Amino acid sequence: MALTSQSKQPLNRYTIMSKRNKKGAKPNKAQESAKNTDLKKKAKPSAKSTKKQGDSTLLSRRNLIRLLVAVPVVGVAGAAIHRHDVQTRNMHDLSQLGKGTPTIVQIHDPSCPLCRRLMKNTRTALEDRDNVSFRVADVTTGEGKQFQQKYNVPNVTLLLFNGKGKLVDTVQGVTPVEELVTRFAKL
Repeated sequence: MALTSQSKQPLNRYTIMSKRNKKGAKPNKAQESAKNTDLKKKAKPSAKSTKKQGDSTLLSRRNLIRLLVAVPVVGVAGAAIHRHDVQTRNMHDLSQLGKGTPTIVQIHDPSCPLCRRLMKNTRTALEDRDNVSFRVADVTTGEGKQFQQKYNVPNVTLLLFNGKGKLVDTVQGVTPVEELVTRFAKL
């Protein structure tokens, strides 16, 4: 930028045009638009231009779409969690013994891999048997531990009860599905 000799200020388009105008020449359209552009650059931004793009009202279109997607997802997740909770509660309900339905109770520790394998085999063997109930005595709970002590059996054990609640068979250890099907047929 060039400096004027009198004011020692840098020359820009605006100062050059203003000096020309002092001599009496009318500014042309290009000079006026350049002047307006320079003034806009120096002007403070308005409240609208300082608003960030991310700022929006609560019911903006984007938030409304997010809400329309989130509500069903949360609803489905909540329903799945509730269903799992109900199934788990029913599976641990040992009060069903002796109420007319043959029942198989597994003495189970959730952290035991053998217990989990026995549970998988038991469920597979019971797929075609709707007339037999399957329950779990979780030894990490007070009720499950008490049930285990009452029958004096270790973990990884199945206790088979008839409809009257009488213990008719005990299966210890991980047992193949075919053998479990044979034993369950006797109930």
